[in-house]
Amino acid sequence: MTWARPTPWWPMDELRRLLDAMPAPAATANVDQLEAELASTFGASHAVAVSSGTAALHCTLAALRIGPGDEVLMPAVSVVMSAAPVLYTGARPVFVDCDETGADFDYDDLGAKLTARTRAIMPVYMWGRAADPAASWVSRRATACT
Repeated sequence: MTWARPTPWWPMDELRRLLDAMPAPAATANVDQLEAELASTFGASHAVAVSSGTAALHCTLAALRIGPGDEVLMPAVSVVMSAAPVLYTGARPVFVDCDETGADFDYDDLGAKLTARTRAIMPVYMWGRAADPAASWVSRRATACT
């Protein structure tokens, strides 16, 4: 039995033209420009583009030199991709209860879980719901200290 080669349903010359016009999948030709524009926009001397939010969290934790023996407070309602970079650095994620809206920390629980080993508080906003920064425990505490 022999199989007939299927006839392409899209003209091959048109497909080749479209593929040739597409940017490289890794976009390496544009990364330097993107990083320069980001640094300029945020007034930083450097910026690093990464492939995912998980990679960005890992880079941030590494830049802060968070590692073995350190704790990172994060909401109990989260996704594994938020905790994975913490574990990868050797630090320990400490899960904090959420408030009744599910969009922010329960700041009483957060305060109770702060220790001398706490090096970072990492909010994770789920489902497009972010906390009100003006109402946060950190803002209230900063105002009380001024």
